[in-house]
Amino acid sequence: MKEKSSLKQKWENIWYYYKIHIIAALFVVSLIVSFIYEKVTATKYDYHVALVCTESITLQDEEILAAALESCADDRNGNGKVEVQLLSYILEDGENADATQVMAAQTQLISDLQLNTSIIYIYSDEINEQFKDEGLFPEDEAGRFKLSDSSQELSDSLNELNICMLDYSRVDESDEETVEYYYDSLELFKRFLK
Repeated sequence: MKEKSSLKQKWENIWYYYKIHIIAALFVVSLIVSFIYEKVTATKYDYHVALVCTESITLQDEEILAAALESCADDRNGNGKVEVQLLSYILEDGENADATQVMAAQTQLISDLQLNTSIIYIYSDEINEQFKDEGLFPEDEAGRFKLSDSSQELSDSLNELNICMLDYSRVDESDEETVEYYYDSLELFKRFLK
């Protein structure tokens, strides 16, 4: 009986003097467990496709477009599922545009371009005009297609958008994984347009 009461007294003593430390340690451990869980269970996409427009498209259209791309794609990461992530960059123009949001979207797009996150770009005619001088999108019709050129069933608003590949000169050839991703994306691009 004395051992139980002494254990209880020890615990009460520890709790009295170190309860803040114990609570802080439990909080840190729970953050670490949460972070690890998120990393382990996060969706690992096979492809990332940039969607660059002056106004957002509906969630339904995004889902239809992602499903159409997935139907033409390969399982690159071997997890048994083909998953395509659409990375939306909304670059509004005009007097109602929120400058902060436009700058954030431009920064994300620049980062995407530098890291070769997306190899396939879907964009509106307005975006094509905005980036005409930067050489981001093909100037001639040979490298640029309308989504309506594909055999996929898409909505009228989607069919008006353009699709193209990132220019290979922007790919870091010393990075074998990026080069392989480029050619896999090229195959997806060709299948999508069939």
